[in-house]
This record gives sequence, structure tokens and C-alpha cells, in this order.
Amino acid sequence: MFSIGATGASSGATPTLSASVDAKGSVALIGTDGKKVERLRRGLYRIVVHDRSRRDNFDLVGPQNGLRHATTKVFVGTVTWRLRLSAGIYRYGSDRLPKARASFRVV
Repeated sequence: MFSIGATGASSGATPTLSASVDAKGSVALIGTDGKKVERLRRGLYRIVVHDRSRRDNFDLVGPQNGLRHATTKVFVGTVTWRLRLSAGIYRYGSDRLPKARASFRVV
């Protein structure tokens, strides 16, 4: 689980999360501690998305006002999103593989 202590969103520095989707459709969101993100504090985050698939995309959907950020299915490369996450449940995965979805909670 992502540690929300000293490296959390309230420490002054913007925490960087690493998101990825690979050619096999495996999707992940990793925190600064190197573990799967399960819980974060509210605040500003930098999410670096490594999309390595021409068939799949990385899709992040949040609870506030229809928040949705996604790469396209044909995009292969790296993109960085700066997002202010508020409290609630966020879901991520690939549009093509709905069973590969996961979620995390922002408190």
C-alpha cells in the first residue's frame, strides 16, 4: 500500500505515481514506495503513465465531476498528468479489458 506519511500529498513536494499498461493488457498504478496504490491522501499528484500497448489504454476515472483521464488505444509512449485528487474511490484500468480494473481510495 502507498504510504501516506512523510511522502504523502501534504509534505510539500508533489508525489509521483507510476501508471502502466503493457502489450499483454496488464495495468498497474504504483506509489512512491514501489507498491500498488490502495490509499492516498487528498492533494496534488503527478501521474506518469507508461503506455506500451497499441490495443489497450490506461484509463483513470474519479468521483468528482466526471474526472476521467485516459490514453488512447493507439498511443504508445509516456504522458504525465498533474491531478488534484479529492476524497472518494478512483478506478483505473483499460477500456478494452474491463476485468483488469482496480481501484484506490483517497481520504
